[in-house]
Amino acid sequence: MLGTMVWDSMSRRILTNHKHKMGTARMKKLNMLSLGALGLTVLAGCSTGGSRQGWALCGKQSSLRIVSLEISPDPIAQGQQIANWRVVVQADTDGECATTLQVQEQTSRVTVGTKRVYYLRPGLNEVTVQPDIRYRFSQARHCFSVIADIEETARAIDATGNFCAQREGNNWTMFGR
Repeated sequence: MLGTMVWDSMSRRILTNHKHKMGTARMKKLNMLSLGALGLTVLAGCSTGGSRQGWALCGKQSSLRIVSLEISPDPIAQGQQIANWRVVVQADTDGECATTLQVQEQTSRVTVGTKRVYYLRPGLNEVTVQPDIRYRFSQARHCFSVIADIEETARAIDATGNFCAQREGNNWTMFGR
């Protein structure tokens, strides 16, 4: 009887250890499947370009106009990097639309504000455009345009005036320009 009990006890222990190992393996597989499903969900969201439902691309029927273009800081010292561009866009559209915006120097057509997608609502929209960190002011006067992709064609957006940085001593400013 004692031998049987030891045998039963050992076989139970072995069975218990075997069941524990099997349960751990199943949990690992379940965790891997869950992580895989989560990864696929994230990738599916990325493959749609992060588009928002209800947003259409701004097209020819969309009337966009630049109301203001500013730099920060203003004034900016000689050799100093622009922290950001502040753009106010008037969107006369039937609904919300998406387009890419970038800031370019007019004479050289050098991109000074990086291109990315912005979502515009009807009315005034204020957007912050990140600068090209290599760009510095060097001439007495620099004028800029905001470029949008309208139906996959890059076009300068109409503006309410000229947006130029004027040199004043060792600084440049866009105030009053």
